[in-house]
Amino acid sequence: MRPFPNVDDDLHLVSTEGGRKPLCSRSGDELFYIGVAGEKFRMMSVPVEIGDAFRSGTPEVLMPWPYKYGNERRMNVVLNLTEELNALVPAP
Repeated sequence: MRPFPNVDDDLHLVSTEGGRKPLCSRSGDELFYIGVAGEKFRMMSVPVEIGDAFRSGTPEVLMPWPYKYGNERRMNVVLNLTEELNALVPAP
């Protein structure tokens, strides 16, 4: 990670195994990326704090990433699944 717009001011290592396609959560407290370890790809998550100083936690594997990098497949994430199911099929 580097600060913006002064990208030459500082550099913070988030992953020791490399990563691709980083994306911050909407709340700004988590970073997601495709982790690369050898030939294995994994969806990773790491908590971050952005303020006067940048801090990152320990990366965690969210799930294996079965696709090769660059493949144009999509992953659909369903939010509020329980509420949607309850609306479609109410509990007795």
